[in-house]
Amino acid sequence: MTTWTDLLNAHAGPAMKAVLEARKRTTVYPELRDIYRAFDLTPFDRVRVVVLGQDCYLETAKCPICRDGWAGDLPCQRCGDTGRIPQATGLAFSVPHGVPIPPSLRNVFKELKRSAPPCEACQGNGNTIGWNVGDSPTVMCHDCDQTGNEWLWQTPQHGDLTAWPERGVLLLNSSLTVRAGEPGSHAKIWAPVITELLRALWATHPPKVWLVWGGHARKMMGSLTGYPLDVSTYRHNGHLILTAPHPADRRKGIVGSNVFLECNRWLAARCEPEIDWRVDP
Repeated sequence: MTTWTDLLNAHAGPAMKAVLEARKRTTVYPELRDIYRAFDLTPFDRVRVVVLGQDCYLETAKCPICRDGWAGDLPCQRCGDTGRIPQATGLAFSVPHGVPIPPSLRNVFKELKRSAPPCEACQGNGNTIGWNVGDSPTVMCHDCDQTGNEWLWQTPQHGDLTAWPERGVLLLNSSLTVRAGEPGSHAKIWAPVITELLRALWATHPPKVWLVWGGHARKMMGSLTGYPLDVSTYRHNGHLILTAPHPADRRKGIVGSNVFLECNRWLAARCEPEIDWRVDP
């Protein structure tokens, strides 16, 4: 049985050597222990959905524990007394608890909110059956937590997406590392590795959903499929490929793309469990 360890041992050696050399000269994100975190949380044989992004986050954020590098009489174990921690966690689009949610992830959450199906109990308006919107007093629906949708979707107050990989969603950046403040700086290092990993996933059964966000990810996926991926939806070799602009794109972006709706519809049509896109508190 194929494993991530087998594939990384076969293909990632030169890339990791280059990253280790780079870390001697400059700051590289994420932390060394987190570079392969996406693979640790989502074993190869449990991948159901692939989210393919671009670079990992390339900045730091204020430490949510000590805020300024000082935690009373004890040194801060979170940031090592620097007062700053990397945004990058080894999971595409995810940031640690306590770190402000980046604009790209906020847009992902906006699309999830608009994609949540209406609650059957309150008919989508947040009111208990038997009450109309204009009635007073209004009794709110407890089945949907007053949101009007059956996912009980509430916009998270943090950006930690760890729950998704545990449900079979591989949160993969097309570049697993980056030099601080330099977008695309390690893209050439990782491109051959990620291409081989994607090729291995592509060859497995059952077919998967591929959420491909941004031009760089679309180009990489296009080289795998042999198609330019210039439209939003492809079905190829049994797989479903859903493309969208990168969530950080202010002009187009992911909002309105319906990628989460289409993903779950495809899974349901195959009698597979839908993905629960809620984020743990």
